[in-house]
Amino acid sequence: MLAELFLLSAAIVAIAALAASLLRRRSAAERHLVWCGVLVALLLLPLLRAGVWTPRYQAPEAIARTVIYVTASLGAPAAPRPSSLPRLPWTAM
Repeated sequence: MLAELFLLSAAIVAIAALAASLLRRRSAAERHLVWCGVLVALLLLPLLRAGVWTPRYQAPEAIARTVIYVTASLGAPAAPRPSSLPRLPWTAM
């Protein structure tokens, strides 16, 4: 997880450095805004990667059972149960 955070941080800083270099003829306030945004992103990155502020949506069990029943009655392959659904990459720990 630490190496992953390092790589994401390095990518964010590299993108910000590119943006700041493209803004070299603009005002210093605009370049400072880029770097302040990077600082905020780097501070929030561990919290977002840990899933503290990541929304997790799950269908209630009754809806999941209904979907499985309807797809099975139609002859279609059954939908996976909510607990076996793959997690999104940014919510995985």
